[in-house]
Amino acid sequence: MNKLSYLMALLFCCVMTSHVLAQQSMIKPNVIIILTDDQGYADVGFNGCRDIPTPNIDRIANNGVRFSRAYVTYSVCGPSRAGIMTGRYQDRFGFGRNPLLAPNDTMQGLPLTEQTMAEMLQQSGYTSMALGKWHLGAHKSQYPLKRGFNEFFGFLEGGHSYFPQDGSSMMSRK
Repeated sequence: MNKLSYLMALLFCCVMTSHVLAQQSMIKPNVIIILTDDQGYADVGFNGCRDIPTPNIDRIANNGVRFSRAYVTYSVCGPSRAGIMTGRYQDRFGFGRNPLLAPNDTMQGLPLTEQTMAEMLQQSGYTSMALGKWHLGAHKSQYPLKRGFNEFFGFLEGGHSYFPQDGSSMMSRK
């Protein structure tokens, strides 16, 4: 997870540079960031995995930008996500640990003073969607739709049951 998270942060920087150049010529590129937890370097086909087929991810990697030597700035997922989502070193804004699932606590999550990449892209006319694990705060003010995303399908906390009893673990909003 560590290397891949940092890889995604670098990819974001490259995509944003590409975005600025493309905006000058009025062409807006599509931006796709795939962030996975606990994925090893060789867990995808384009990096040598033979036992788990990943043809779609391989195709994206082979037609896009790949970083083969990258590191994250934190060893767990929440702070790594915060760094990627903001483009900033997460300790600078106090996101030095995984947030707890605390829907009534505005301090458990990405500070509202931090701008997300979705908010930045929205200012440039982009529409964005977040899928899967959010883990950047469970208070209503920190929901993905309040942080620049137009759509969200996933779960707010750091983990969830794959077979929820009441269906409340997954969230879908437009």
